[in-house]
Amino acid sequence: ELGWDEDKKQKSVLVVPDAQQPKKEDPNGGGGEDEEEEISSSVELVAAFSQAKLLLACAGPYRNCGLSILRAAVEAKCDYLDLCGEPQFFDEALVNFDRLARENGVLAIHAAAFDCVPAELGAALAERALLSLQTTSNNGEEGEEEEQTTKMECAGIEIVHTIQNVGTANATTFHAAVDGFHAAANGELTSSRRRVRQSHPEFAETAPPPRPASWPRVPETPGAILPGHHPSLRLRTMKFVGADASAVRSSWRYLRSRVPHHERRGASVPEPRLSVLIGMEDDNALGALKLLAYGAAFTTLARYRWGCDVLHSHPEKFSGGVFTSRGPTEEDLERGGFATYVTAYGAEHS
Repeated sequence: ELGWDEDKKQKSVLVVPDAQQPKKEDPNGGGGEDEEEEISSSVELVAAFSQAKLLLACAGPYRNCGLSILRAAVEAKCDYLDLCGEPQFFDEALVNFDRLARENGVLAIHAAAFDCVPAELGAALAERALLSLQTTSNNGEEGEEEEQTTKMECAGIEIVHTIQNVGTANATTFHAAVDGFHAAANGELTSSRRRVRQSHPEFAETAPPPRPASWPRVPETPGAILPGHHPSLRLRTMKFVGADASAVRSSWRYLRSRVPHHERRGASVPEPRLSVLIGMEDDNALGALKLLAYGAAFTTLARYRWGCDVLHSHPEKFSGGVFTSRGPTEEDLERGGFATYVTAYGAEHS
Protein backbone atom coordinates (compact mmCIF):
# COMPACT_ATOMS: atom_id res chain seq x y z
CA GLU A 1 0.00 0.00 0.00
CA LEU A 2 0.98 3.59 -0.52
CA GLY A 3 0.21 6.13 2.13
CA TRP A 4 1.22 9.25 3.98
CA ASP A 5 2.73 8.99 7.43
CA GLU A 6 0.70 11.65 9.24
CA ASP A 7 3.63 12.88 11.31
CA LYS A 8 5.87 13.21 8.28
CA LYS A 9 3.13 14.55 6.04
CA GLN A 10 3.68 17.98 7.54
CA LYS A 11 7.28 17.83 6.33
CA SER A 12 6.27 16.67 2.84
CA VAL A 13 8.06 13.35 3.20
CA LEU A 14 6.36 10.51 1.36
CA VAL A 15 6.64 7.04 2.90
CA VAL A 16 6.46 4.19 0.37
CA PRO A 17 6.82 0.80 2.08
CA ASP A 18 7.34 -2.33 -0.02
CA ALA A 19 7.13 -0.51 -3.33
CA GLN A 20 7.98 -3.65 -5.26
CA GLN A 21 6.88 -7.02 -3.91
CA PRO A 22 8.22 -10.33 -5.29
CA LYS A 23 5.93 -11.72 -7.98
CA LYS A 24 3.71 -14.66 -7.03
CA GLU A 25 3.72 -17.79 -9.15
CA ASP A 26 0.59 -18.21 -11.27
CA PRO A 27 -0.50 -21.89 -11.29
CA ASN A 28 -2.00 -21.39 -14.76
CA GLY A 29 1.25 -20.06 -16.17
CA GLY A 30 -0.10 -16.58 -16.90
CA GLY A 31 0.81 -13.17 -15.51
CA GLY A 32 -2.77 -11.83 -15.23
CA GLU A 33 -3.35 -10.71 -11.65
CA ASP A 34 0.29 -10.00 -10.85
CA GLU A 35 0.72 -7.84 -13.94
CA GLU A 36 -2.42 -5.88 -13.02
CA GLU A 37 -1.09 -5.39 -9.48
CA GLU A 38 2.28 -4.20 -10.83
CA ILE A 39 0.63 -1.75 -13.23
CA SER A 40 -1.67 -0.52 -10.45
CA SER A 41 1.31 -0.07 -8.13
CA SER A 42 3.19 1.89 -10.80
CA VAL A 43 0.20 4.19 -11.36
CA GLU A 44 -0.06 4.80 -7.62
CA LEU A 45 3.66 5.57 -7.39
CA VAL A 46 3.49 8.08 -10.23
CA ALA A 47 0.48 9.74 -8.63
CA ALA A 48 2.26 9.92 -5.28
CA PHE A 49 5.59 11.19 -6.66
CA SER A 50 3.88 13.85 -8.74
CA GLN A 51 3.12 15.60 -5.43
CA ALA A 52 6.84 15.92 -4.65
CA LYS A 53 9.73 17.93 -6.07
CA LEU A 54 12.49 15.53 -5.01
CA LEU A 55 12.46 11.81 -4.28
CA LEU A 56 15.12 10.38 -1.95
CA ALA A 57 15.45 6.65 -2.62
CA CYS A 58 17.32 5.20 0.35
CA ALA A 59 16.26 1.53 0.32
CA GLY A 60 18.25 -1.21 -1.37
CA PRO A 61 19.56 -3.43 -2.75
CA TYR A 62 18.62 -1.32 -5.74
CA ARG A 63 18.87 -4.23 -8.17
CA ASN A 64 15.78 -5.63 -6.42
CA CYS A 65 13.61 -2.56 -5.98
CA GLY A 66 15.27 0.45 -7.57
CA LEU A 67 14.13 0.54 -11.21
CA SER A 68 10.40 0.68 -10.42
CA ILE A 69 10.96 3.63 -8.08
CA LEU A 70 13.14 5.46 -10.62
CA ARG A 71 10.68 4.79 -13.44
CA ALA A 72 7.81 6.27 -11.44
CA ALA A 73 9.87 9.33 -10.47
CA VAL A 74 10.84 10.02 -14.09
CA GLU A 75 7.26 9.57 -15.31
CA ALA A 76 6.03 11.86 -12.52
CA LYS A 77 8.65 14.47 -13.51
CA CYS A 78 10.04 14.39 -9.99
CA ASP A 79 13.80 14.81 -9.44
CA TYR A 80 15.47 11.71 -8.00
CA LEU A 81 18.44 11.02 -5.73
CA ASP A 82 19.64 7.69 -4.31
CA LEU A 83 22.41 6.17 -2.20
CA CYS A 84 23.12 3.34 -4.62
CA GLY A 85 26.58 1.84 -4.77
CA GLU A 86 25.78 -0.82 -7.38
CA PRO A 87 27.50 -0.25 -10.76
CA GLN A 88 25.12 -2.56 -12.60
CA PHE A 89 22.18 -0.45 -11.42
CA PHE A 90 23.93 2.67 -12.76
CA ASP A 91 24.03 0.96 -16.17
CA GLU A 92 20.43 -0.28 -16.13
CA ALA A 93 19.13 3.12 -15.04
CA LEU A 94 21.10 4.85 -17.79
CA VAL A 95 19.91 2.48 -20.51
CA ASN A 96 16.26 2.56 -19.47
CA PHE A 97 15.65 6.10 -18.31
CA ASP A 98 18.34 8.57 -19.40
CA ARG A 99 16.55 9.72 -22.57
CA LEU A 100 13.14 9.93 -20.91
CA ALA A 101 14.53 11.77 -17.88
CA ARG A 102 16.07 14.42 -20.12
CA GLU A 103 12.85 14.76 -22.13
CA ASN A 104 10.88 15.21 -18.89
CA GLY A 105 13.40 17.62 -17.38
CA VAL A 106 14.16 15.25 -14.52
CA LEU A 107 17.51 15.29 -12.71
CA ALA A 108 18.43 11.77 -11.54
CA ILE A 109 21.55 11.39 -9.37
CA HIS A 110 22.97 8.08 -8.17
CA ALA A 111 25.55 7.26 -5.50
CA ALA A 112 24.88 10.32 -3.31
CA ALA A 113 26.36 8.47 -0.34
CA PHE A 114 29.02 9.26 2.26
CA ASP A 115 31.86 7.80 0.18
CA CYS A 116 30.96 8.57 -3.45
CA VAL A 117 30.12 12.24 -2.86
CA PRO A 118 33.45 13.25 -1.27
CA ALA A 119 35.27 11.05 -3.80
CA GLU A 120 33.63 12.72 -6.79
CA LEU A 121 33.76 16.28 -5.49
CA GLY A 122 37.26 15.78 -4.10
CA ALA A 123 38.54 14.49 -7.44
CA ALA A 124 37.05 17.49 -9.27
CA LEU A 125 38.40 20.04 -6.76
CA ALA A 126 41.89 18.51 -6.62
CA GLU A 127 42.17 18.39 -10.40
CA ARG A 128 40.87 21.95 -10.70
CA ALA A 129 43.47 23.14 -8.18
CA LEU A 130 46.25 21.33 -10.05
CA LEU A 131 45.24 22.76 -13.42
CA SER A 132 45.23 26.27 -11.97
CA LEU A 133 48.98 25.98 -11.45
CA GLN A 134 51.49 26.89 -14.16
CA THR A 135 55.15 26.10 -14.70
CA THR A 136 57.61 28.51 -16.28
CA SER A 137 60.94 27.88 -17.95
CA ASN A 138 63.59 30.01 -19.73
CA ASN A 139 63.98 29.04 -23.38
CA GLY A 140 65.68 32.15 -24.81
CA GLU A 141 68.87 32.39 -26.86
CA GLU A 142 72.14 32.95 -25.05
CA GLY A 143 72.12 36.43 -23.57
CA GLU A 144 68.37 36.65 -23.94
CA GLU A 145 65.65 35.55 -21.56
CA GLU A 146 62.33 34.28 -22.78
CA GLU A 147 59.92 32.72 -20.31
CA GLN A 148 57.62 29.99 -21.55
CA THR A 149 54.51 29.15 -19.54
CA THR A 150 53.21 25.60 -19.54
CA LYS A 151 49.80 24.60 -18.24
CA MET A 152 49.63 21.66 -15.86
CA GLU A 153 48.09 18.36 -16.96
CA CYS A 154 46.49 15.85 -14.61
CA ALA A 155 48.02 12.37 -14.94
CA GLY A 156 46.42 10.76 -11.91
CA ILE A 157 44.02 11.17 -8.99
CA GLU A 158 44.27 9.34 -5.69
CA ILE A 159 41.37 9.09 -3.23
CA VAL A 160 41.94 7.69 0.27
CA HIS A 161 38.96 7.14 2.58
CA THR A 162 39.47 6.77 6.33
CA ILE A 163 36.86 5.80 8.91
CA GLN A 164 37.02 6.56 12.61
CA ASN A 165 35.02 4.92 15.42
CA VAL A 166 32.56 3.15 13.12
CA GLY A 167 32.22 -0.51 14.03
CA THR A 168 28.93 -1.49 12.39
CA ALA A 169 27.06 -0.94 9.14
CA ASN A 170 23.74 -2.01 7.69
CA ALA A 171 23.59 -5.53 6.24
CA THR A 172 21.78 -4.20 3.15
CA THR A 173 25.12 -2.86 1.93
CA PHE A 174 26.62 -6.33 2.38
CA HIS A 175 23.78 -8.02 0.46
CA ALA A 176 24.11 -5.53 -2.39
CA ALA A 177 27.86 -6.18 -2.54
CA VAL A 178 27.32 -9.96 -2.67
CA ASP A 179 25.01 -9.73 -5.68
CA GLY A 180 27.23 -7.10 -7.29
CA PHE A 181 30.35 -9.26 -7.08
CA HIS A 182 28.42 -12.24 -8.41
CA ALA A 183 27.14 -10.17 -11.33
CA ALA A 184 30.70 -9.13 -12.17
CA ALA A 185 31.94 -12.73 -11.94
CA ASN A 186 29.25 -14.32 -14.13
CA GLY A 187 29.23 -11.71 -16.89
CA GLU A 188 26.08 -9.76 -15.98
CA LEU A 189 28.04 -6.56 -15.45
CA THR A 190 29.83 -6.98 -18.77
CA SER A 191 26.45 -7.43 -20.48
CA SER A 192 24.99 -4.33 -18.86
CA ARG A 193 27.98 -2.27 -19.97
CA ARG A 194 27.58 -3.59 -23.50
CA ARG A 195 23.95 -2.38 -23.45
CA VAL A 196 25.16 1.05 -22.32
CA ARG A 197 27.52 1.25 -25.30
CA GLN A 198 24.73 0.19 -27.66
CA SER A 199 22.19 2.65 -26.25
CA HIS A 200 24.62 5.57 -25.98
CA PRO A 201 26.93 5.57 -29.04
CA GLU A 202 27.96 9.12 -28.12
CA PHE A 203 30.09 7.64 -25.33
CA ALA A 204 32.33 5.98 -27.92
CA GLU A 205 32.29 9.09 -30.11
CA THR A 206 33.57 11.23 -27.22
CA ALA A 207 35.98 8.67 -25.72
CA PRO A 208 39.20 10.25 -24.42
CA PRO A 209 42.51 9.87 -26.28
CA PRO A 210 45.10 7.42 -24.90
CA ARG A 211 47.28 8.56 -22.03
CA PRO A 212 50.59 9.93 -23.34
CA ALA A 213 53.46 7.49 -22.93
CA SER A 214 55.44 10.21 -21.17
CA TRP A 215 52.93 10.45 -18.32
CA PRO A 216 54.06 8.75 -15.11
CA ARG A 217 52.09 5.79 -13.79
CA VAL A 218 50.70 7.58 -10.76
CA PRO A 219 49.18 7.01 -8.33
CA GLU A 220 50.24 3.49 -7.43
CA THR A 221 47.59 1.03 -6.22
CA PRO A 222 48.32 -1.69 -3.62
CA GLY A 223 48.10 -5.31 -4.74
CA ALA A 224 45.44 -7.78 -3.64
CA ILE A 225 47.68 -9.72 -1.26
CA LEU A 226 49.48 -7.19 0.92
CA PRO A 227 48.44 -3.68 2.01
CA GLY A 228 50.36 -0.69 0.76
CA HIS A 229 51.82 2.17 2.75
CA HIS A 230 51.12 5.86 2.29
CA PRO A 231 54.12 7.70 3.78
CA SER A 232 52.70 11.22 3.73
CA LEU A 233 49.41 10.20 5.37
CA ARG A 234 51.07 7.52 7.53
CA LEU A 235 48.38 5.03 6.63
CA ARG A 236 48.25 1.44 5.49
CA THR A 237 46.16 1.36 2.34
CA MET A 238 44.11 -1.19 0.44
CA LYS A 239 42.06 -0.97 -2.73
CA PHE A 240 38.56 0.26 -1.87
CA VAL A 241 36.02 -2.19 -3.32
CA GLY A 242 33.08 0.23 -3.21
CA ALA A 243 31.45 1.88 -6.18
CA ASP A 244 33.47 5.11 -6.03
CA ALA A 245 35.75 4.41 -8.99
CA SER A 246 32.81 3.31 -11.13
CA ALA A 247 30.76 6.34 -10.12
CA VAL A 248 33.57 8.81 -10.83
CA ARG A 249 34.41 7.28 -14.23
CA SER A 250 30.71 7.16 -15.16
CA SER A 251 30.41 10.86 -14.39
CA TRP A 252 33.52 11.63 -16.46
CA ARG A 253 32.09 9.68 -19.39
CA TYR A 254 28.70 11.36 -19.15
CA LEU A 255 30.24 14.82 -18.85
CA ARG A 256 32.38 14.24 -21.97
CA SER A 257 29.32 13.21 -23.96
CA ARG A 258 27.27 16.20 -22.84
CA VAL A 259 30.06 18.83 -22.90
CA PRO A 260 32.70 17.58 -25.42
CA HIS A 261 34.74 20.79 -25.09
CA HIS A 262 34.84 20.76 -21.28
CA GLU A 263 38.18 22.08 -20.02
CA ARG A 264 38.91 19.19 -17.62
CA ARG A 265 36.91 16.28 -19.01
CA GLY A 266 36.45 17.15 -22.65
CA ALA A 267 36.76 14.60 -25.45
CA SER A 268 40.29 15.77 -26.31
CA VAL A 269 41.66 15.41 -22.75
CA PRO A 270 43.34 12.12 -21.72
CA GLU A 271 41.71 10.55 -18.67
CA PRO A 272 43.82 10.53 -15.50
CA ARG A 273 44.68 7.29 -13.76
CA LEU A 274 42.28 6.83 -10.83
CA SER A 275 43.01 5.02 -7.55
CA VAL A 276 40.46 4.72 -4.71
CA LEU A 277 41.82 3.33 -1.43
CA ILE A 278 40.76 2.66 2.14
CA GLY A 279 43.29 3.79 4.73
CA MET A 280 43.96 2.41 8.22
CA GLU A 281 46.25 3.64 10.97
CA ASP A 282 49.89 2.80 10.36
CA ASP A 283 50.14 0.70 13.54
CA ASN A 284 47.04 -1.38 12.71
CA ALA A 285 48.75 -4.00 10.55
CA LEU A 286 46.68 -6.81 12.07
CA GLY A 287 43.45 -5.01 11.22
CA ALA A 288 44.58 -4.55 7.64
CA LEU A 289 45.45 -8.23 7.28
CA LYS A 290 42.09 -9.27 8.78
CA LEU A 291 40.30 -7.04 6.30
CA LEU A 292 42.22 -8.65 3.44
CA ALA A 293 41.35 -12.13 4.75
CA TYR A 294 37.64 -11.36 4.99
CA GLY A 295 37.79 -9.81 1.54
CA ALA A 296 39.42 -12.90 0.05
CA ALA A 297 36.75 -15.19 1.53
CA PHE A 298 34.01 -12.86 0.34
CA THR A 299 35.21 -12.56 -3.26
CA THR A 300 35.79 -16.33 -3.51
CA LEU A 301 32.31 -17.27 -2.28
CA ALA A 302 30.55 -14.53 -4.25
CA ARG A 303 31.66 -16.13 -7.51
CA TYR A 304 29.16 -18.96 -7.01
CA ARG A 305 25.40 -18.92 -6.45
CA TRP A 306 25.69 -21.33 -3.52
CA GLY A 307 28.41 -19.11 -2.08
CA CYS A 308 26.12 -16.08 -2.40
CA ASP A 309 23.47 -17.98 -0.44
CA VAL A 310 26.00 -18.65 2.32
CA LEU A 311 27.06 -14.99 2.44
CA HIS A 312 23.47 -13.72 2.43
CA SER A 313 22.67 -16.03 5.35
CA HIS A 314 25.61 -14.93 7.52
CA PRO A 315 26.57 -11.29 6.90
CA GLU A 316 27.93 -10.83 10.42
CA LYS A 317 30.17 -13.90 10.31
CA PHE A 318 31.71 -13.00 6.97
CA SER A 319 32.34 -9.39 7.91
CA GLY A 320 33.78 -9.80 11.38
CA GLY A 321 30.57 -8.47 12.91
CA VAL A 322 30.63 -5.23 10.92
CA PHE A 323 27.48 -5.73 8.81
CA THR A 324 24.38 -6.42 10.91
CA SER A 325 20.63 -6.32 10.33
CA ARG A 326 20.41 -3.73 13.12
CA GLY A 327 22.93 -1.41 11.54
CA PRO A 328 24.68 1.36 13.45
CA THR A 329 22.97 2.94 16.44
CA GLU A 330 22.48 6.67 16.89
CA GLU A 331 25.39 6.60 19.34
CA ASP A 332 27.60 4.89 16.73
CA LEU A 333 26.77 7.59 14.21
CA GLU A 334 27.38 10.37 16.73
CA ARG A 335 30.89 9.23 17.63
CA GLY A 336 31.82 8.00 14.16
CA GLY A 337 33.60 10.03 11.53
CA PHE A 338 34.99 9.92 8.00
CA ALA A 339 37.84 11.74 6.33
CA THR A 340 38.76 11.61 2.65
CA TYR A 341 42.13 12.71 1.26
CA VAL A 342 42.40 13.47 -2.47
CA THR A 343 45.61 14.13 -4.41
CA ALA A 344 45.94 15.14 -8.05
CA TYR A 345 49.26 14.28 -9.75
CA GLY A 346 50.68 16.36 -12.59
CA ALA A 347 52.09 14.88 -15.78
CA GLU A 348 55.57 16.05 -14.67
CA HIS A 349 55.36 14.20 -11.36
CA SER A 350 58.34 12.01 -10.52
